[in-house]
Amino acid sequence: MISICNWHMLIWITASYGVITHGSHQKRTDTSDSMSSQIYPNVTYKVNTNSGDYARVAEPLSSVQLQKLNFYFYDQDNQDSEVFGITKKGGIVFIKDAKLLQTFNYSQFTLKIGYGRDKKTEIILKLENLSDEQCKKTSHCSNIHLDTKSECTSSCGIGTVSKCQWRESPKPDTFTANYSTCTPDINTCPDGNCDNLEKINDLICPQDCTKEVFGTGKEGKTAGILRAKGVCTCDEIGKCTCETKLGPSKIQNESDIPTHTPINVEQDTCGNWCDSNVNTSIIIVVAFVTTGLVTYFCRNRIVWILGGNKTNRNVRTLEELLPNFDQDEYQPNPVPNRDTFTINTDFDPKWEFPRSRLILEQVIGEGEFGKVLKAQAIDIPGTKGMSTVAVKTIKNDAGKTEKDDLLSEYNLLKDVNHPNVVKLLGACTTHEGPFYLIIEYAKYGSLRSYLRKSRILDNNANGLVSNTAGNFQQNESLISMAFPLYPISPRDILKFAWQISKGMAYLAELKLVHRDLAARNILVTEDKVCKISDFGLTRDVYEDNAYFKKTKGRVPVKWMAPESLADHIYTSRSDVWSFGILLWELVTLGAVPYPGIIVQDLFKLLKEGYRMDKPNNCSVELYGIMNNCWAEDQYRRPSFKSLTTSLEEMLEKGNDYLKLDFKQNCE
Repeated sequence: MISICNWHMLIWITASYGVITHGSHQKRTDTSDSMSSQIYPNVTYKVNTNSGDYARVAEPLSSVQLQKLNFYFYDQDNQDSEVFGITKKGGIVFIKDAKLLQTFNYSQFTLKIGYGRDKKTEIILKLENLSDEQCKKTSHCSNIHLDTKSECTSSCGIGTVSKCQWRESPKPDTFTANYSTCTPDINTCPDGNCDNLEKINDLICPQDCTKEVFGTGKEGKTAGILRAKGVCTCDEIGKCTCETKLGPSKIQNESDIPTHTPINVEQDTCGNWCDSNVNTSIIIVVAFVTTGLVTYFCRNRIVWILGGNKTNRNVRTLEELLPNFDQDEYQPNPVPNRDTFTINTDFDPKWEFPRSRLILEQVIGEGEFGKVLKAQAIDIPGTKGMSTVAVKTIKNDAGKTEKDDLLSEYNLLKDVNHPNVVKLLGACTTHEGPFYLIIEYAKYGSLRSYLRKSRILDNNANGLVSNTAGNFQQNESLISMAFPLYPISPRDILKFAWQISKGMAYLAELKLVHRDLAARNILVTEDKVCKISDFGLTRDVYEDNAYFKKTKGRVPVKWMAPESLADHIYTSRSDVWSFGILLWELVTLGAVPYPGIIVQDLFKLLKEGYRMDKPNNCSVELYGIMNNCWAEDQYRRPSFKSLTTSLEEMLEKGNDYLKLDFKQNCE
């Protein structure tokens, strides 16, 4: 019996090997033929002049071996190469400048393409102005607000030939690679491959190229969304979130499926090769199934002969071999993945804000581990309709310290309420996406940026007129004329200092230590109100060039008190020292403290009694406040409450404690 089984298996293995060998030989032969005949499909490519940037025009046949080929245009008109581009690897022709394409004077022309070692080919393009109704411009088709078919197909963005296209999942309640999503080209995105064109701009097809998948989506081994349940959308920075929408999804009709012909027309060149390989695949499958059944029968027959009443512990049932596809396996992962910093105990219904009502826009501040984005919030508590907010989050490579810091700031801001401290508006802490801290938006950004853009420029002087300290470094003093000049007065400067001291006095009463008080961490609203932010937690979010690397962290050396530098001691009195440095920043309109002194030498100089000189435009009274803040004995420094009183008195007197027009000093 055993010999019969063995002979049967040997016959099937031999037959299968012959079929496989024949199939692979045939495939190699056909590939070489296609290589020798042509690179691109022999068709005339129609190009819609209303296409968007990065819209795909042509690409080589899939049967062409492209690994070692570099592609380029040759003998091409300058205008042609400005309108069209080609990927060096992969040879994908695309629209590089959509606006310039609309001014093109040709109706049909030829693109000359070089590849490999001096090999050449050509493709013919026919320009057409396809009449179509107006579409809503969007940054990219996978935008988070294009999560329905109607919104998607009425919009257009990068990579679109005309409008965005909607792909409907046939099984919206099942985890599948065919999830619902909005795409610029349903033939190439998503297809599970981040190709050379999509790598140029991550927003062409984030579904194929993202490395950050949240919600009900599962990331592929290298990039992209492997499979998901429901609808997948992606934000402005390439993070993709998949979620199940309420209510049944309607499967699109056949008439709704885009009729756009795939660029890759390999079906025309496939011919008998495809048919033969399909047959080969069927034969192989039948052969292996039969072999498996014979093996199973033989094995069980032998066991029966030997007395098969005993249980074979090495043989598992089919149910044991199959993976467990219980629904719970696909629920949002309770363990944080990458930068999804969420813990169940952090969920606070009072502050939780739905992600679906938060529309992220551009990054407005970025550092080594954190970033701040401008966003639109719909019906956030206290405001009906759409309102502009700021969203703080951390980057993928942020460590546990940065994650803990952001969470700590979230918990701190819950209990803080002062007009000169940034206000918490909400947070997104659920597992469907990254941890977002939503705070009020400050139109003018950081105080340091505001001060620098307020400097008086003089073209004749070829630089900065308001050289407040008389010792600006040249490379820091020249500000582009493109910056808008924000109006500012000496009273504004004193008022800023007074507002900040009030906010710090409030924090000191709550026994809170800021640890990083500086102009870069003060926000300025549209009404010229200063808001203290970044409580020594996400120190690198707004600026990333103000810190000196020390052991495991980055510390703002030039703003730190001697006891903080020496012993890492942070108190409200060390915050007062930092406030004195901030005053100097205010008077000098955002200059860098201790100009000309390297941070490695600063601590020694401070211990020797060195302090910054009085800026030329600063009064003795105001400089006296600075010096009091810089007392070596921390217990001799004024409190924030007394600083607030002193500054308030100066505002009431209205004397000239500060001058901002220094043209006479520079001449």
